[in-house]
Amino acid sequence: MEQRICGKCTACCKTHAVYELDKPAGNWCAHCNIGQKCRIYKERPKSCQEFKCVWLMGNGGSKLCRPDKVEIVADYRNIPGLGTGIFFFEAVEGALNSEFTKKWTRRNLEIGNRVVHVSLVGNSKLYLPDGEENPDMVFRTESGEEVEIITFVSGKF
Repeated sequence: MEQRICGKCTACCKTHAVYELDKPAGNWCAHCNIGQKCRIYKERPKSCQEFKCVWLMGNGGSKLCRPDKVEIVADYRNIPGLGTGIFFFEAVEGALNSEFTKKWTRRNLEIGNRVVHVSLVGNSKLYLPDGEENPDMVFRTESGEEVEIITFVSGKF
């Protein structure tokens, strides 16, 4: 398997918070040359050094599926009370509505994975596989925003 590198992808420099730099999620990092590289790459914070998106881990297809191409950054994270889920962070407004994202979401739900869409604008959504509905569950993003919870029904996404 080929080893993947970020190359000119800088999508996570927008989607993810960098606490060491007081950079909130959804804003470009001040050290990013957008679409080129990080200006402090060799001295970048530990959280940046340790982060690997799903694409860098070898999932998500070819170079055409790299986060800067599909405009979403996928990341595995814990969902309290549910376990691991795949999070799709929107790097460009509207990307969560793309056919690519819909197809990737549907595939994950069909195999029983939980999926979270983290929107740049508007409400984020937690999609649960069929049979995991919990009417008492409340889920919030790191910023405290309450997330809409949707149970997947095959063929209805």
